[in-house]
Amino acid sequence: MSVSAVPLLRIGDRRARTAEWVRRAMLDTRQRLDGIGRRLHVAKRRGAPFDLEHEVGTLLAGLRSDLDRVFRPEMRRNVHAQERHREGERPNAFALRDVNEAAAGRFLVDADRDTVIVIGPRGRTHVFSQDGRHVTSMVLAPGELDRKAGKVRWRIMSRSDVDRFRARLA
Repeated sequence: MSVSAVPLLRIGDRRARTAEWVRRAMLDTRQRLDGIGRRLHVAKRRGAPFDLEHEVGTLLAGLRSDLDRVFRPEMRRNVHAQERHREGERPNAFALRDVNEAAAGRFLVDADRDTVIVIGPRGRTHVFSQDGRHVTSMVLAPGELDRKAGKVRWRIMSRSDVDRFRARLA
């Protein structure tokens, strides 16, 4: 069983969650290593070929993948992003709700980046790729939307484009 198939315990402390993921990755690796040892033993008894180097390489690749899944978010975030992530209450939690509730006139296209901008309440703004992948969310300062729209960088999407975009997200 891979680490990703094991449900994570709901522990409040981030370090405790990380330690639990690492513990599970090591347990999974130990079990897989025991399985390799058993298969090697059987292969030797039968005189069958056994590619130990390949098996160990696969095992190590799986361990690397598991550990990468645990630590990648921290390694990829800059200090500011790590602080924002720890604070929680980011506007991205509202992204899909704002897409579903926004009027058609609140959908814009960023002409420079070919992304879809969705304006939610209280300046919440969500950026999506054209295929519906959430890129980022932010809260625009008062007047910022008017400034961006005034430069013709952001233009209002047609109703049919909005409908197609919502369908991609569904």
